[in-house]
Amino acid sequence: MPGDDDEEVENGLFVSLVIPEGAVAGVDSLTFQYGDDGGQEFEVLIPEGSVAGDVLRIQVGERDPTTPTSDGDSSKANAKSPKSSLLEELGGGESDKSPPIGSSKSAGNDDIEVVRLGDGTVLKLGSSQKQTQGQGDGDGTSVMVWPAGRILAETLTSNLGIEFLNDIIKKSDGDPIRCLEVGSGLGVCGLALAHALSAVDGAKPQCEVLLTDLCVNALNENIQRNPPPSPNVRVSAGSHTWGNALQFKTDEFKLIIGADLIYDSKKPFGPLLSTIYQQLDRENGVVVLAVRWRKPDLERCFFAQAEEKGLVFELWPSFVNSEFSNRCPCKLSWEEYGNPQCEASNEYFHNRKVMVDGKLLPFSGITEVDMEKMSANEYLSFEESQIQLLTGRFSDAKNRKKLRLN
Repeated sequence: MPGDDDEEVENGLFVSLVIPEGAVAGVDSLTFQYGDDGGQEFEVLIPEGSVAGDVLRIQVGERDPTTPTSDGDSSKANAKSPKSSLLEELGGGESDKSPPIGSSKSAGNDDIEVVRLGDGTVLKLGSSQKQTQGQGDGDGTSVMVWPAGRILAETLTSNLGIEFLNDIIKKSDGDPIRCLEVGSGLGVCGLALAHALSAVDGAKPQCEVLLTDLCVNALNENIQRNPPPSPNVRVSAGSHTWGNALQFKTDEFKLIIGADLIYDSKKPFGPLLSTIYQQLDRENGVVVLAVRWRKPDLERCFFAQAEEKGLVFELWPSFVNSEFSNRCPCKLSWEEYGNPQCEASNEYFHNRKVMVDGKLLPFSGITEVDMEKMSANEYLSFEESQIQLLTGRFSDAKNRKKLRLN
């Protein structure tokens, strides 16, 4: 006697993908498009154990249960109890999963995390014993590499990032380039930045990258593990609490970077904004933040408060049209993202689909139960789809108005 799962399969809409010759299971992915107006592009990791010629059957939706099937039966319906969805509390439910794509544990050393950057460089990052045992301050989020940090690190070391850094160097007129990472954690973004600065073509001035966090044991160890390839680039670490003055600072920073800094919307944003406001070069300085949205109604306040201080944020224009757009596709502004009063935001979350246990489901309806069903790769894709890279610069009131109009 068929059960609920059999009924769901019978009512499903599927896409069949044939694994081609030469594809490596567990490494390579297949892509397909599904939906109206050219469709949305999806990427599916080839499962372990698959071989060339195998057919992957991906469920992309369900047939209308009232539509007659080939045998004329129109009585089947799949009515399940509604659950709290992503649209009701966008990203509010967090999972314990830590997706492995882009990073992995080094063989023979469970404490070393390996991260491959956009240029193929490999970073080896370890969590200091003092940090993992809680001897340092903080909430424990600094002992792993988070998806937003990985995206920013990959971007900085891609052609897009190196071109961006080259532009900063050209505007410096030969002056030293001082860069600051706030909330460094294990240092993946700051170390990636140092490697990207080393890769800039032509003569370059002295570049300094300062990694900061409450506890710097792991940062100092990871700097030793991953020295920058260029002698013109120097990396150091220092303990810093947001809102306090930097004891080891001389000049303002041309570039400030950070990833997943506003995840705890219960804490005031003032100290972080104060650090950025105090340290950023007023004339040519730029901030690059990788934001993984969780509570948009609260997190948007960070950018509104920044604008009140004359610091205007916008989507990094080159990023949203780059090779990363499939992984981080959202082009909504920070004012629009997750705003229930914004039609563009509502359309995005209703029309975007997410892979859950091999099935495509509307983004707006994803529940915590769905997140638990996701494979590691599906969960990583889900995480990355909620990440945006934004750049911030100081601007006077007149220019702020012009930027908002554009």
